[in-house]
Formats: sequence, structure tokens, C-alpha cells
Amino acid sequence: MKYGDFRERKLPKELDSIYNRLSRGMNNSFISYNIAEEYETFKPINYGKYSYEQVLDTLKKMPTISIRHQLDTKTEFPIIIYHHGGQGLPDENYIMAEYFASRGYIFISANYHLPYDGMNCGSFTGNLNLVSFPKRLTTFAKKLTTSNKIFLIGHSWGAQVGLTYLYEEGWASGFVPLETTIEFKKDSSEIKQKWPNVYKVIKTDNKKFSLPILLVANTGKDEKFIFFKDKGKKKVFHVSAKDAFGHESYTSAYLLRQFYNSLFPQPDVTSMRAQLILYNEHLKLIEAFFDSILNGKEISKSNFNKYFYIN
Repeated sequence: MKYGDFRERKLPKELDSIYNRLSRGMNNSFISYNIAEEYETFKPINYGKYSYEQVLDTLKKMPTISIRHQLDTKTEFPIIIYHHGGQGLPDENYIMAEYFASRGYIFISANYHLPYDGMNCGSFTGNLNLVSFPKRLTTFAKKLTTSNKIFLIGHSWGAQVGLTYLYEEGWASGFVPLETTIEFKKDSSEIKQKWPNVYKVIKTDNKKFSLPILLVANTGKDEKFIFFKDKGKKKVFHVSAKDAFGHESYTSAYLLRQFYNSLFPQPDVTSMRAQLILYNEHLKLIEAFFDSILNGKEISKSNFNKYFYIN
């Protein structure tokens, strides 16, 4: 659903205010994460006569290969649920969505934010049950298909949320956490302080995951991620790209601006194109992981040795 479709419904005043705050927050978040800074140096990008808002408006008009279609009956297709990161966006990975939809998956991406006054999009207040909405979304997803295969992909905070409940059986057939950021840490006390929910599951409760997991993080090392070692009853793959891959590069939203380099030149376009190539390779690897679960076969690691360390 595009923003305009929602606005045309003439919302009640209270809901209209919530929508406007959420839209502003999402726009600011998109600019901050995907438009304002150079890759690697994080220096502000000067787009010449174009403001960040004008760049954003241009990116929003990028055509897609999607069409609207009402899903009237159940299908037999497996389902992928995507959980974005903190201050992420529900449509931040539409290229990933189209990639898997074209390969016979139903791809669901929802907005996990609440719009709090005076706070950034994606901020939280009070005691929030992080897994209640993902579980409700999974329950909804099961009504769309006769398939018993449901997969979860989570990025950053969304990947952390998945780790806090997917040790429970029945919620997913496979899980792909895209860089929780914990993979880089060796100090358990720091992890316990910054990510207490994940720490509790992994260390305090010592939970074992009964579903296949493809752990992905760009540590650049040919080794398992220490914090997550030996946590699976089934296959757990630890994957890192061999070349540098940015934290936001896991989302197609981050990669879009380079396609408009002729309109508003960017100093990091060469590096960004390398990120796009690696993004595509990640999609192929995730597809192979899901296919291995659907078909009961092993992933052929040799097919991915050019770009990845897989342990």
C-alpha cells in the first residue's frame, strides 16, 4: 500500500495526526540512514542543487515490477516474513520482496513502529512485548497458504527480536538474522548491558534453536560468531561476506540513490555499486538456504565461496 492510498481514506482527526507523525518520522529516518551520508566515511553528501527531501521524493517515484492483486483464496506458496531494524521501514527491502515473490514465495513486510511524540521513528517507551506483533503476523500469514513452511528474515533489531522467541517450535521453518550487530562483540558483559533480551535467551536461559538458521554478519572473518556458537539443534550457518559490506547495505533502500547518480552525482558511487553486487549475492544465498529446507537437501557451499565465508 502506498502512502497516498492511505491518505485518501479521510481518516478521523486523531488517526490523521498519527499518520502524519509517522510519515514525517519515516521520511526523516529514511534520509538519515539512506541518503545523508557517504558509505565508509559517513561524511554528509552534497547533492548540489538538490535537497535531501528532493532526493527522497525522487527515490519514492522509482518504478517497481510489482502489480496490485487481491489475494482472494489460499495459495500453496511458502511465506517469508521480514522484520526491519530499529528505525527501519516496512518497504525498505522491496527489491528483496520482489526477488522472492518472483520465485514463488509470499513476502510479508509490516511496520513495527509506534509514533511517539518528540521521538524518532522506531523509538520505544514503557514495557513493550517485542514478540507479540511478530507472532500475530505469523498467525495471520498461516491463513494465506496451505503450505506449512514459513520463514523469517530479520535485519538488525528485527533479527534480535527473532532470536528472542524462535527457539519456540512452530513459529518458523527457517530463520535468517541479517547482522544483529552482536556478532562483532566478544565481551559478554557489554552484550548483557546493551542487548539484555538476546543475552537472556542465549546465555542465561541457554536456549537451543530447533530450526535451521543462516546467521549473516560482515565480520570479514572465516570463523563462527562466538556469542552464537553451538546454539542449534539443527544446522546453523555462520556467514560473512569476504569484502566489506555495510550494515545498511542489507536493505535495498540504502542502495537506491546510486541509480540516480547522473541526476545528482555522488562521491561514493563506485563503492555503492560494489555493495549492490554483494546485496544480490546475499539474496542468492538466502534463496539457496530456503530451498535446502523446502527440498531437504544441503546447501552447496562451493557455489558461494567467491563472496562468502560459510562455517
